[in-house]
Amino acid sequence: MTEFVELVRLQPAGGDAFLAPMPPEGAGPQVFGGQLLAQALVAGMRTVDPDRRPLSVQAHFVRRAAMGVDVQIGVERVRDGRTFTERTVRVAQGGRDLVVVMATFHVEETGGLEHAVPLADDAGAPPPDGSVSSPTGLPGWEAFEACRLPDAPARPPLGPRLRFWVRARHPLPPDPGIHAAALLFVSDMFVGDASRLAADERSGSMTTLDHAVWFHHEPRADDWMFCDVASAGASGGRGLVLGTFHDRDGRHLATLAQGTLHRS
Repeated sequence: MTEFVELVRLQPAGGDAFLAPMPPEGAGPQVFGGQLLAQALVAGMRTVDPDRRPLSVQAHFVRRAAMGVDVQIGVERVRDGRTFTERTVRVAQGGRDLVVVMATFHVEETGGLEHAVPLADDAGAPPPDGSVSSPTGLPGWEAFEACRLPDAPARPPLGPRLRFWVRARHPLPPDPGIHAAALLFVSDMFVGDASRLAADERSGSMTTLDHAVWFHHEPRADDWMFCDVASAGASGGRGLVLGTFHDRDGRHLATLAQGTLHRS
């Protein structure tokens, strides 16, 4: 699956239920959590009015998905307000939850509070075309190309920083929801390593416990996006990382937080 739209192509299963494809058996070490998040968001968007844009996604990972077995995605309509819509999305296999997602959608409003985290001065320019390659590691990553920058020193009160430029390899359709889902996909790429950087720990297993993204501006995920992530702290084998996404013009696209479990 070298095109992102193939990763999130859902099949209707009656009502607010959908089937989503998984990588074939043997395609990699495990199913990538970012794919499940993106598919959950797309399923939620199928149940909201087109004027609603993704505002936030908060996910709890329950268990790992199996390769080669389609997942069932069920959407619960929690609230349909005048400007806000909320959905609970359950991604399951064989009747057992894999990920439980709370997604909020919002009608764009003008005026009011305006503030944004600036793009870091040392972010550097987007990498030139032809100088990057698709990241390797988990199924689905080949739909994107990325350039990971050298790890940067800590910026108190956060720890050492992990940074990369990323974009979809192929042009995406104009649907803003697809671009938001693509950003959500890559928001789970590399970022857990920030906890390892802070602890200078390179071995052992790592599992995502929960993951959250707040969207501030509509992303264009087939153009370069810059992710800047750092450790916010760790204890008891659990790590927490915080990060931001900016576009090449410095616009603050999204903020992310991820909790991870580390074992030797």
